[in-house]
Amino acid sequence: MSKLNCTDGESGIYPNSLSSVLPGHIEGDTEVVMVMSLAMAKRVLDSQIRKEGDLWPTSQLLLRRAQANPGWRLELPRLEMRPDGSLRFEDGRHRVAHFCEMGNSVIPFLTYERVAKSHPNCWGSIALANSLYDFSACHPRPLIGSP
Repeated sequence: MSKLNCTDGESGIYPNSLSSVLPGHIEGDTEVVMVMSLAMAKRVLDSQIRKEGDLWPTSQLLLRRAQANPGWRLELPRLEMRPDGSLRFEDGRHRVAHFCEMGNSVIPFLTYERVAKSHPNCWGSIALANSLYDFSACHPRPLIGSP
């Protein structure tokens, strides 16, 4: 199985910095890629869909696009922490659904170091993420997860 090509939007239509996308940015926050377990990603997604609506059909379009064009890059979803400490996908719920449908046991997200480090119970394996995803098109950022 080939790796899924990922991008962080650095050269696309999205801003170069998460601070303009994610609310709650604190000066000095370090942008990271958090590796989350599939089970935890589904839990966050299911909670959010119950509150905000269903986006599963869009994920089917992404899945077909990725299968039809092996060079296509999937932009990493963005993860934020609400004031109550819960997690929310700020940008990319449909991409999270796509990752879930692929059945990979870990999913990468763009977020801040303080968010990732405050939720170690959500971490997935960095080694597994490196075997499933190609991050070469992403701006260099630390990967946070379990070894």
